[in-house]
Amino acid sequence: MKSIVPLSADTDETFWLSFFDFKKVFNQKHLIDTPKSFDSFKSSFLDFLASSYSHSFKLLIKQDVVVGTINTLLINKDAKEEVLDVRIESLENSEISDFEIEIEKEIPIWKNSAKKSKLDTSNKKLIHLLKSFGFREGNESTWFHLKMDKMNTNLIAAFLDDDTPKKHQLTVELNTHLTGKDIDAVAIMMTTLLNDMERIDNHQVFKETPEKVQEIVNSHIKTNSNLFHLLLKNEKSELIGMSILVFKKDHPSSANQYMTGVLKEYRGLGLPSWMKAYLYDYLRKNYPSIKLIKTDCFSGNAPMIHINKKMGFNEVERTTEMIYENN
Repeated sequence: MKSIVPLSADTDETFWLSFFDFKKVFNQKHLIDTPKSFDSFKSSFLDFLASSYSHSFKLLIKQDVVVGTINTLLINKDAKEEVLDVRIESLENSEISDFEIEIEKEIPIWKNSAKKSKLDTSNKKLIHLLKSFGFREGNESTWFHLKMDKMNTNLIAAFLDDDTPKKHQLTVELNTHLTGKDIDAVAIMMTTLLNDMERIDNHQVFKETPEKVQEIVNSHIKTNSNLFHLLLKNEKSELIGMSILVFKKDHPSSANQYMTGVLKEYRGLGLPSWMKAYLYDYLRKNYPSIKLIKTDCFSGNAPMIHINKKMGFNEVERTTEMIYENN
């Protein structure tokens, strides 16, 4: 018997336990850190759900065992660029295919939940199913892994020795807790970088807000994660570049890096490469338990792909963005 069950504080404890077992295996497969105990897992997950109006989770259950999840995130609620971001997680692509009938019932809900709906997937059957409901293919994303022992340490040392920010009178801040004006500045910078990303399909115009950045900060606090913002500022203390790093506080084995970029007038100086080098060196020296760094970008973003490969990253997966727009 198969079913899709919403996840909440009232969900049967048996399903919560099975969800914990699923996440341990899924996270191990994808090199993601998970709390060691069930109690801490459930507590942090409930705190996360309570702190976010925009997230929801449903469990894919087969014979009373959780074999996958459907995670949705509502972005820019009620705004022109409102998007429902859908993510389906499973251990094997075949599990998603097994739930085709059940997922068919979910797709109309996604279509009616926002002005746009999108889902990244590499599952060919799911892509075909979504197309039958009016979804179209958008951007392709490339996902990268960098094993710390495979890092190009000579290149990183060369970047750090060159000290590009200092040459251009830039201040470097590694911010572990965003507050005040920095939250406002990061929201503006994220909006700029997201809209400037090299991509094939410009179906979405991004608009980040201080409230949304604060929600992200709060969610990482609730899930006991470190959230580092590497900020580059000019002589007027204006934010001109940034890179974000996230990893668990307790014995982390992997870290995620994203949103690395600078304003147009500061491009061509090697600053994104320097920021990556700075953060990787920082992790190596201060968090030796981290063995892997993960990042991603649109497959059309040739400059960032070049930087990642130069640093020692290996491509591990490509996913297709499926989009439905309520026009």
